[in-house]
Amino acid sequence: MELYKTLTDLLADARSKDREIQFIDGENDESVVSFGDLWNRAVALLGSLQAHGMKAGDELVIFSKSNESFVIAFWAAVLGGMVPVPVAVGISDEHRLIVLLHDTEGYKLEEIQGLIGVPIGTVKSRLHRARTRLREILRENGTFSADPSC
Repeated sequence: MELYKTLTDLLADARSKDREIQFIDGENDESVVSFGDLWNRAVALLGSLQAHGMKAGDELVIFSKSNESFVIAFWAAVLGGMVPVPVAVGISDEHRLIVLLHDTEGYKLEEIQGLIGVPIGTVKSRLHRARTRLREILRENGTFSADPSC
């Protein structure tokens, strides 16, 4: 068994082999991606991310309901030396939307209020709850510091 120094080395080696990943996104939604195709699609996404100013060390927030899209984004982050930060499990769609609009897209709370049509207090509450839950999730998997001030 060959050992690899990095995940990038592992994927680079796997792309030349006749292997693939099968994704199941529901009862009737399956797809298959070869490691070579995964590499190519991750490199293409990485190029787009870099063209938009992302660089090694940056956090890439990954929000996708598609397992296939998630894995491609994850590998794009790894190949680019970025930190993949999945935002999906454990928070509701309403909370997730507010976090994405505010923390990722830079919308102000008042703008979010206008977009989703709920009172500003609800927007603030959902944002707080989503951030709290996201911290819990990240602490559970060791991605986030145990320091409560983080």
